[in-house]
Amino acid sequence: MKGTKIFLALILTISCVKRETAFSLSKMLEVSVYNTEDFTQALEQGDLPKVQHMVEENKIDVNEKVRFSNSLFTPLQLASAKGHKPVVEFLLHKGAKLEQSTRGGMTALHLAAKNNHEEVVGTLINSSENTINAQDTNGKTPLHWAAENGCYESASLLLDKGKVDTQDKIGRTALIRAAIKGQATIVSLLLQKGAKVDIKDDLGRTALIWAGENQHSEVVSLLQEYRDDSTQIESSDTHEGSAANMEQERGAQGPSASMGQEEGDKGPSASMGQEGGDKGPSASMGQEGDDKGPSANMG
Repeated sequence: MKGTKIFLALILTISCVKRETAFSLSKMLEVSVYNTEDFTQALEQGDLPKVQHMVEENKIDVNEKVRFSNSLFTPLQLASAKGHKPVVEFLLHKGAKLEQSTRGGMTALHLAAKNNHEEVVGTLINSSENTINAQDTNGKTPLHWAAENGCYESASLLLDKGKVDTQDKIGRTALIRAAIKGQATIVSLLLQKGAKVDIKDDLGRTALIWAGENQHSEVVSLLQEYRDDSTQIESSDTHEGSAANMEQERGAQGPSASMGQEEGDKGPSASMGQEGGDKGPSASMGQEGDDKGPSANMG
């Protein structure tokens, strides 16, 4: 009888401990969820004191991804996309990794460059040059994004130490992308930095052909002028930049078959191979698939 009472007492004790443990775990999980949301909001708003307090007091891992606008980003990626330099500097000091990328392969530098947050771009480059030529899942470097979005200041910083003629997965350089979008100031900058005008993408088109096709006359003039000044031309009849030869090259490619054409390319037919990363979240962070990204103007 005595043994039975002891056994029952042990069962009751264990049951109480389990309930208390379950309750404690439940409360911990509630705090964790609350802190994560609060932390994300602080990152988005650039609230440095709050970010500092939460990282230091709650031992938050600065490389653990947070959910924002139905997508996952590291704190550094989110702060960089929003252009919050003080927060970026703090996170770097705490060991944030620049090499981490979104599902679409975009690093913090991609996101800062895409939004022309030049101060953040400079901070990231000064911290490490490892990602300056990094390519996302579409093969785009930070320079590709800065060039096609007309982010002059960021492009200038990237060109000081990065490669100018990297081709993405469909063969396009930053110059070609800028020409497609009609970014005349960027085209001029790239030409000054030695961008090659004769590189062709997978469709066989150069920056000049794309600019002509999309009727970006200022860009066409810049490219023709550069070719006149920098290449040896045997006769004016062989000048590839002439309108006649541009038509001939386009005819050779055919009016359709626009494999890899993207939104914004006014060239041939419908975009059969449009890049998911080009859309970006609200034209912002440029992720693919699940990376819908933060809302307004994050990339």
